Amino acid sequence: MNSSMQCPLCKERSGKRHCPGVRGYICTLCCGREREVSIDCPYECPHLQDAYRNEGLRAEPPEKPAFSEHEVSDAFLDEQAPFITGLALTLLDYARDGSGVRDDDLRAVIDSLVRTYQTLASGLVYETLPDGQLRVDLYRRIQQFLEDWRRSQSQQTGIRTLRDGDVLRSLVFLARTAQRHPTNRPRGRSFLAFLRRAFPAAARQQGNLIVPGR
Repeated sequence: MNSSMQCPLCKERSGKRHCPGVRGYICTLCCGREREVSIDCPYECPHLQDAYRNEGLRAEPPEKPAFSEHEVSDAFLDEQAPFITGLALTLLDYARDGSGVRDDDLRAVIDSLVRTYQTLASGLVYETLPDGQLRVDLYRRIQQFLEDWRRSQSQQTGIRTLRDGDVLRSLVFLARTAQRHPTNRPRGRSFLAFLRRAFPAAARQQGNLIVPGR
C-alpha cells in the first residue's frame, strides 16, 4: 500500500485505505463520508461490510412495523418459506442484472405490491405501480414470478394453493425485513446485502427460511 498518495476525493489527506469503487487509495474520512453516496461500493469491500455490521448493531427497532394491520405469524413463515425465498431470490436476480437497483428501489416496489394486494383483498382490481421505469420493471418481474409459481403449483397438484392473502403477508414480511436494515445513504444497499447473505443460503437448505431475530 502506498499511503503517501493523495486522496483523489478530498485532495487534502493521504490515501490510506484501498477503495475498489475508485480503484485507488482514499483517506478514511472520505471513505466514511462518500461510501454509497458518491461511490458505488462493491459488496465485497470489507469497509462496506464493516459499516453494515456496525449500522445493524446501532439500528433502533422500528417504532411500528410496516403495514402493522397485517399479522404475519411464525407458523405462516414456516409454511410459506419456499415461496418467500423465491420472492427474495427474484429480487436478487434482478439486482444482479447490473440494473443499479438500490434499497430504496426494493422498498418502493415491495410497498407498491403490498398496496396492490391490499386492494385485491378488498375485492377490487387496481395496480399501484411504483415511480420510475426500473421499479416498474422489477414490479413486473415479481408479478411474473407469481404467475410462474402458481402455474407450477397447478401442474404439480392440480389446484392453486397460494392465495392472494398469502402473497400479501409474504410481501409484508419482506417490507418489515427491509425496515430492519435501514440506511440513510442515497446508494445504500444494506437490505440487498442482507438478502445476499440470507436467502441464497436458505435456498441451499431446501426452503428453510432464515428469519432475522428468530
